[in-house]
Amino acid sequence: MKITSFPSDFVRFPHLYNVLELPGVSYIASFSQAHINEPLLIYSEDDLILFVVKGSLKLKVGSNRFCVVKNHLVIVKKSTYFEIIECDSPLDNPINENLFISLNESFLINFINSEYIQNSKILPNAYSPVFKYRYGEVLITITNSILLYLKEKNDIFYPYLFRIKVEEILFGIAYTSFDAISILFHFPKQILKSEIPEIMENNYLRPVTLSDLARMSGRSLSSFRRDFQLIYKQLPGRWIQGKRMEKAFELLSNNNEISISNVCYSVGYENTSHFSRLFKNYYGFPPSKINHNG
Repeated sequence: MKITSFPSDFVRFPHLYNVLELPGVSYIASFSQAHINEPLLIYSEDDLILFVVKGSLKLKVGSNRFCVVKNHLVIVKKSTYFEIIECDSPLDNPINENLFISLNESFLINFINSEYIQNSKILPNAYSPVFKYRYGEVLITITNSILLYLKEKNDIFYPYLFRIKVEEILFGIAYTSFDAISILFHFPKQILKSEIPEIMENNYLRPVTLSDLARMSGRSLSSFRRDFQLIYKQLPGRWIQGKRMEKAFELLSNNNEISISNVCYSVGYENTSHFSRLFKNYYGFPPSKINHNG
């Protein structure tokens, strides 16, 4: 499963996503389709607000799965991985419609320091990488207007107009949910270090790099390597390979119908030849010895 970063990868594929860049402020993208053929793994490069406008989404964050239905939003914190497992379309419309809004950190800090927010005395809530809640008519009206403007944007006015709309979204969230807006008060320097075992168990089957795992744990790469070796007494790359090989052996042994290529992708590798070579080096025989369904 490949990782899609938001917003950078969304910008690279304009045929899939209608994306608008607001320099120094935000990226706004609409994502509409009836279904997805395979889970979509997304990495949030900035704080992200995901609105489900039509239909529903099934999401996975770490080991937690939950459904986000129409008129619900999800706040995903910066440097968080999440999967869109499934899209469900409404019966009266075959298209699922979603709105992604990323928030530049400096823009978000300026908003938090605004007079209204300071006077409201909203305090940072307990940190959570993901927060979901149902929004009402105020935000429904704003999101519908943003989607309309995305379809009929004016190159002269849209940067100013959409900046106002992003601020309107934030004020709308602050107005309707102190818990939701307070989640946005947390920045990477405030995030506590996550437990390495939990990070590893949730992500070793994904095609993530050591730098990705370090960032997810709230550590530099060197600190991550050091802390990992204190816990596991081995290098992280070797631990990941061992866990993947054990899982591959389990899949091959328990399912005679599964192909070697499917096992390869299921345990985090993207090249079948590379996977087969690692498997043979680890066990002393190729995966085809267990399963001939290549």
